[in-house]
Amino acid sequence: MNLIRKQFPDFVCPICGGKLIRSNPEALFCSHDQLFFHRENGIWKLMAPQRLEYYKKFVQDYEKIRFAEGRGASGQQYFDALPYIKGNNDLARQWQIRSISLRKFISSILKPFESQHPKGGVILDLGAGCCWFSNILAKRGHLVGAVDLLTNQFDGLGCHQFFSGDFVPIQAEFDHLPQASHSVDMVIYNASFHYSEDYFQTLEEALRILVPNGLIVIIDSPIYSDPASGSQMVIERTKEYVHKYGVPSNSLASENYLTYNGLETIAKKLKLTLNYCTPFYGLAWEIKPWRAKALGQREPARFHIITLSRRF
Repeated sequence: MNLIRKQFPDFVCPICGGKLIRSNPEALFCSHDQLFFHRENGIWKLMAPQRLEYYKKFVQDYEKIRFAEGRGASGQQYFDALPYIKGNNDLARQWQIRSISLRKFISSILKPFESQHPKGGVILDLGAGCCWFSNILAKRGHLVGAVDLLTNQFDGLGCHQFFSGDFVPIQAEFDHLPQASHSVDMVIYNASFHYSEDYFQTLEEALRILVPNGLIVIIDSPIYSDPASGSQMVIERTKEYVHKYGVPSNSLASENYLTYNGLETIAKKLKLTLNYCTPFYGLAWEIKPWRAKALGQREPARFHIITLSRRF
């Protein structure tokens, strides 16, 4: 697959949206805000200083939890295998879900997209984490921006060094993306949309950078019919994090789950077509809702591949 462009589209200032001047190969300058943005260890740092401070506590807590979970602890061999991690532990089971979601995404979403973009498209992987998903997309011939808040080298953007795919690591936030309007073909929220503090604002920003016929994809975010079940899940998870890791990981005002009604309301307001594609995670997953109802337990989360596109 040959690329449409020789390089990833130019960045814009995440504060004012204006043009950035390249002062040297590793630095960009915004004349309006009088700010430099640098590339450090291969990662473009494209966030306002005050926004970095805003996310500081969240990043510290999140990194503590992820490190304790053992993510990336096995080095190069671990990253080479992603997302196909074997084992009988919580981390391996999480990766099994991610691998099933990936296969369904490729067959149902990405291949049709590629038929419309035979020379490759511009894709943002939002919540890229260690960049495994960006690596896969880049190897398929797309121009990919791996976007995340974390830049560490065990589970964040610093892990780009372990992959051979040609993608661009970018430290940025969902609601202030350093992309020009109408410059991206697909925006993917990679197990990350539920961290947004304002779903409506986050999707508005995605629509700003998307080409008119662009596609928004939400993968591996928990969704409920009953918001009370989602709220209970958050309470349970917070208690578990405090017990296991000593931090609640709730420094952001994120809802941490989606609801069908909530998504439909947002889609209607933004005049978007909303579709669900559901991977088959196994029989045990399929019977979870029935089992929970029979036992009088809260509704378990469902996981879909959700697509949103403009109505024409």
